[in-house]
Amino acid sequence: MAKQAGDVFTLELIDKPKRGRPRKPDAMTPAERARAYRHRKSAGAVKASPVAVLFARSDSIYKTIAGCDVWDFERDARSWPGGCPIVAHPPCRSWGSLAHFAKPMPGEKALAPWAVEQIRKYGGVLEHPIKSRLWAAANLPLPGDGKDEFGGWTLPIHQFWFGHKAEKKTFLYIVARDCRTRYTRYSGRRQEPGRLKTKEG
Repeated sequence: MAKQAGDVFTLELIDKPKRGRPRKPDAMTPAERARAYRHRKSAGAVKASPVAVLFARSDSIYKTIAGCDVWDFERDARSWPGGCPIVAHPPCRSWGSLAHFAKPMPGEKALAPWAVEQIRKYGGVLEHPIKSRLWAAANLPLPGDGKDEFGGWTLPIHQFWFGHKAEKKTFLYIVARDCRTRYTRYSGRRQEPGRLKTKEG
């Protein structure tokens, strides 16, 4: 099957050496590595790394996903021993714009800063509302600020992209070594998936 012009252009972009570094003659290109990884994964040779999900709902969909160690209210996320990346959904009613109406349980407000500490130590993602006061309290970077001293950065999303009935503007604080794309500007307008302004970092 003949390659289309667009395919050739795409392959040239994928195979282009980064920062002008010469590639070894026997080294695989990024496209070849991706194909090899998919082949190993389909053959069962690649196992998912464990991920701890903290502060999940009792009926969380995470419990149906292999490799997720889910900590709901009954397990008490504060008892998590550490040791792997996490996805944290700490209670937000003490930190949101309507916090003055909230009636949190004793110690509940301290869970979010604790989750930030764990993510900075082990890596992962923390989810909170876009108007959460946690960003100022924990000195988290805003979208476009770049990475903080822990390598963390913030990505704004709309939860309706993933099936939520409301738009629900949300911040994700991410600490990950291998993530190359970071968000650079947030317009505040409703945007469709794939239209976020990003640049390679």
